[in-house]
Amino acid sequence: MPSFLFPRLERWSDRVQLAVLMALLIAVCIALLGRIFTPPAPSFPLSWHSETDGVVQQGESGVDGIGMVAKVPGNDRSVTFDVVATLPEAMREQGIVALRFERTAIDRIEVEDVAVGSVVVDGFYHANRERLPGLTSSFQFNVMVPHQGDLHLRIRAQSQIPVALMGRLEPHLQAGRDDRRVAGTAAMSYAVYLVLALVMIALYVATGQRSMLAFSWFAMFRLLVLMSLNGHLYQIPAMAWFARFDNRGTLSLMILVVASGILLVQEHGALVGEPHARQWRRLSRVLVLIAVAICCVLLFAPLPPITAWVLGQAAWIILGLMALGFCVRAFRNHIPHRFAVLVAVLVSFAASLAHLAYETGLIAHWWWAGRLVQITGAVLCTVVAVSLVRRIESYRIELARVRQTHQQLRRQMDAQTAIRALESDLATTLGDVADPELEFAAIHRLLAAATACLGLEGAGLVQFPGRRAPQAYAQPTMTLDGLRGWLAPRRSWVESVATGAAPMENHTPVVGRGMHSMLVPAQVLEGSHSVLVIERSEEAPAFTAADYVALASMVNATREALRRQREARTLLVTARIDALTGVLNRNSLDNDLAAVLAQSARTRSPLAVLFLDLDHFKRINDQLGHAAGDECLRAVARLLRANVRSGDLLGRYGGEEFVVVSPGATLAVAQQLGERIRAAVQTLRVEWEDHTIPVTVSVGIAMRRRDENEATHLLDRADQALYDAKRRGRNQVRFDLDAAAFDPAAE
Repeated sequence: MPSFLFPRLERWSDRVQLAVLMALLIAVCIALLGRIFTPPAPSFPLSWHSETDGVVQQGESGVDGIGMVAKVPGNDRSVTFDVVATLPEAMREQGIVALRFERTAIDRIEVEDVAVGSVVVDGFYHANRERLPGLTSSFQFNVMVPHQGDLHLRIRAQSQIPVALMGRLEPHLQAGRDDRRVAGTAAMSYAVYLVLALVMIALYVATGQRSMLAFSWFAMFRLLVLMSLNGHLYQIPAMAWFARFDNRGTLSLMILVVASGILLVQEHGALVGEPHARQWRRLSRVLVLIAVAICCVLLFAPLPPITAWVLGQAAWIILGLMALGFCVRAFRNHIPHRFAVLVAVLVSFAASLAHLAYETGLIAHWWWAGRLVQITGAVLCTVVAVSLVRRIESYRIELARVRQTHQQLRRQMDAQTAIRALESDLATTLGDVADPELEFAAIHRLLAAATACLGLEGAGLVQFPGRRAPQAYAQPTMTLDGLRGWLAPRRSWVESVATGAAPMENHTPVVGRGMHSMLVPAQVLEGSHSVLVIERSEEAPAFTAADYVALASMVNATREALRRQREARTLLVTARIDALTGVLNRNSLDNDLAAVLAQSARTRSPLAVLFLDLDHFKRINDQLGHAAGDECLRAVARLLRANVRSGDLLGRYGGEEFVVVSPGATLAVAQQLGERIRAAVQTLRVEWEDHTIPVTVSVGIAMRRRDENEATHLLDRADQALYDAKRRGRNQVRFDLDAAAFDPAAE
């Protein structure tokens, strides 16, 4: 099947059906054309003679059967013809013959039977509907056959414009059949124009394409022109008023046909961004205005009939040539089916010129010229309609592309919204998550956001942290056990995908059958490779590049959120920890002590503070250097961390001083803790270069008083107890003398 007719048919069944339909339509058209172009019945021999205003017309039709061909000069002059016919004996038995004239624009025609004296009158614009009801395509006069001798008729014809009087004397039954055949051809053409105009109006309403509206005007004007040329326009009672414009109305309609054709070709043949497009549009509008102005002159100006006829004929021919220029431009712009459209336009224009020559008698013997204009016009409209429908296909494709682009933009906007929501969620929630759960919380939020944004049925992540066993994360729809079971026999392949760069299709979905599954490399955690397992129903749209871009953005957002969270926690720890010893610095210790003191006051629970100072620390710095002193501080800090209770606070207060805050500890517990620390430090030996440095510590203990809310007072009393230990010889534990009186456990 030709690809230029059906370029987008993919199924063979559709192609076969269309091939059969096209064959049937072509067969029907050939059969109809055979009936349409059947020559008329041959005429009986005629001879005619006329002498009007010194002009003599005479002729004789013999066995060729062409009949009478005479001319009416126009300009409202009347011509009388005496016609003599010799009839065969067989026709005398029938008693009636028909004198049939082609229905040209004759204002008035009279046929008088000289022997009987009867006169029958008819006209093109004022048809005698009572004599021949219905749509007729000829002037038909039935006359009685004389019993003997020749048939003598007198014909009087009057017309405003030059026309040819073409008549045949036929059997009246044959004449009726010829008339009905021509009328049927015209009716078929009318139906084509009406249907195409209605279809294009519907398409214009659906698409808003102005070329469809221009085609509807073109088809309607073409329909009115044909009805006017055939004389049917004046035989319909509701439209008979148009007869007042006589031939000038027909010429105006022909001019409007060409003008609407120019607009049609302009709208259909224009290209977006075409050079000189504005000039072409302006020219088309100017030509339409000129056409309308000429129509107004023809219809309303008091011009002589011949002048109006010449002006109208010249106007539509010149405008037709201009329209051909627009057609050539549309051809160069590659409109759909441009060769067929151009050929149809040229043939239709030539048929219109042939019809003009036929009506004026220049080619009166070409009987088919009067019918060719009917068929070529219908073919032209059909071909142009097909071309426009192909433009609709282009419009549909463009509309589908626009919709697809809109959907992609909408999905991208939704993806950006989801990414921003994920970033906000990670920023606000990860801060409250403990360190061991940080990665788990971030990855599950990533999977939840990807599931909601991409419409997934299941989502999971497999992480390959170096040589350790892979870690799996899954959303509820994709169970963790199911993901692990799926991963076990495919670990090597999945790991190769994780280290790659391109997504891979997974032919064994985790969720179950009927899923479209993809593996997407995704580095969620720095220093390790991971792969996302995403699955969507096969009924849903396939994964697109935009989906992968959105997924990559979510992965990047999660990775950045984890990095920022770790950096923030590292900075927080750095701000709270003493850089030398790794315990709390003084500022953090003061803040935490104030919070613990307030908690102890609310709960009426004991609180002990132990103030520690390294003995003879200045001697170590002076003799061995500050580096040795720093090493001693680090060693003592490690020992203190190993000996304090869980929940106790340990910090460096300054220099060689340390503070231990022990919530809930009674005086006895605090004494035991202080003694344990002192004894442990006493056994400590710090190796520094070639020296072994002994270290001891003095400890002062203070208990929170019942009405004590200030940490400064508590620390001062612990410091006083420390100095008491120093005065008593160092390397010992002392406590505030009044501590027992304020110990809640002692009450």
